[in-house]
Amino acid sequence: MPLMRLLASLCLASGVMAAEPGLVRSEFIFEANPVPSCHATTIVEAKDGALVAAWFAGEAEGKPDVSIWTARQVDGKWSPPVKVAEGIQADGKRFPCWNPVLFQPKEGPLQLYYKIGPNPVEWWGLLRLSEDNGKTWGAARRLPDGILGPIKNKPVQLKDGTILSGSSAEGFKVGPSWQIHFERSRDNGLTWEKIAVEQPATGPASIQPSILFLRDGGLMSVGRTRNAKVFSTVSNDQGSTWSKVDLTDLPNPNSGTDAVTLKDGRHLLIYNHTAKGRSPLNLAISKDGIVWEAALVLEDEPKAEFSYPAIFQSADGLVHVTYTWKRKLAKHVVIDPSKIIARPMEGAAWPKAPAGQSDNGGLERLKYNNPGLVVDLGVGLWAWPLPMDLNGDGKYELIVNCPDKPSNGVYVFAAGADTAKKPMPVFKPGVRISKGLQNVELSWDADGKPRVLSPGVEYPDFAKTGLELGKKLPLPTNIHPNKVRANMWKFVDYDGDGKTDVIVGVGDWTDY
Repeated sequence: MPLMRLLASLCLASGVMAAEPGLVRSEFIFEANPVPSCHATTIVEAKDGALVAAWFAGEAEGKPDVSIWTARQVDGKWSPPVKVAEGIQADGKRFPCWNPVLFQPKEGPLQLYYKIGPNPVEWWGLLRLSEDNGKTWGAARRLPDGILGPIKNKPVQLKDGTILSGSSAEGFKVGPSWQIHFERSRDNGLTWEKIAVEQPATGPASIQPSILFLRDGGLMSVGRTRNAKVFSTVSNDQGSTWSKVDLTDLPNPNSGTDAVTLKDGRHLLIYNHTAKGRSPLNLAISKDGIVWEAALVLEDEPKAEFSYPAIFQSADGLVHVTYTWKRKLAKHVVIDPSKIIARPMEGAAWPKAPAGQSDNGGLERLKYNNPGLVVDLGVGLWAWPLPMDLNGDGKYELIVNCPDKPSNGVYVFAAGADTAKKPMPVFKPGVRISKGLQNVELSWDADGKPRVLSPGVEYPDFAKTGLELGKKLPLPTNIHPNKVRANMWKFVDYDGDGKTDVIVGVGDWTDY
């Protein structure tokens, strides 16, 4: 009999969905993946204001069929995924595609960088351009030998127009096996020069740099390592030279990160705050790139993978994050950075969420007999919340209907003490007022009076007798010809004619 928790959004289940400070929207870029696996998202705002996302997808990472796919979001809706690049060579051989990176320079067309090759040690870089904001793409152009392009994360553009990309290479036999470098173009991506970074033989094995703009005019780069921590390096000459790569206190489980400097000068880092695995997925915030504070946990599910994030700030000031969701889908999250509530970290420990909030924008797992609960709602596996002003005193009670044993019943949790001092709703212990039934739904009439229905039955005296005394409606309880599941009835004025209609939602159960 799982215990439930009440948060800002009331939901009874094994976890809760809570609105976190700064979290605006969370969605999948596509609901059905046309191929089994996807990974390594990237996102940008095109010149026409549309969001453009890209990722690689195919049978599995490293398989020859893995190609580059894109989608555009216009007016809040994502277009279907479109394959825009694949690894078929002139001789017929086919290699997998890797790590797309989208970049919109201040002048010129939208750029799509990606890699092709049998593996990250032997891959090579390519560039495609879009003259119509990501709707279509021109022919691929291979980058010069020794230039791989931005290896995972977006480039930045300096005040003089120079494009600076964080890049890296793998498989070195001398020094760290992974080594970062930077690539600079002064002609909008036509030609490039490579900038090495000091990495001692015993230094961190680091790849996939992101670039931040410091308040003093310098640059900082952070990214992924094999050394269980995020790396950092600094440039005081606009990227011409860089300090020795050092490790920060932030954990890194050998998983991709990304970072961005906001318009107000603060920095955001999206990463897995763990030494092992690729969950949780965290957002940290910093004023100087050195001291980082906890901002949000976007995902947290044991043994799941939420990885390879990308992050940028759009012209309207909102922050957009995309990432791999369990290697099956690509997720897009929108954040309002002005509403983020930062919490200090002690060392590398992620702080606990304030009382009354989940620590993420998703599901929060709770143990039995949680001492932080204001009221333990032990009401069974199947539980329908029916929040309403039951007694007309202007305060909402929470009514929970549970049809299952051992806690079958309708339970009323009356509004409790002053909630001004509590960051979540407070209710008195529950009182059972009747039996519980399946498929109970709450409606309201034109005057705001609650009306409670189960299939074919209304309970006009629900406030006093709960679900004990029902009045049959002049309609069949099973309007579906087959056995149904989730047979839910609701009163609405469906066609706006001022008359009450009945809406019935059912699910076909014959396939089970």
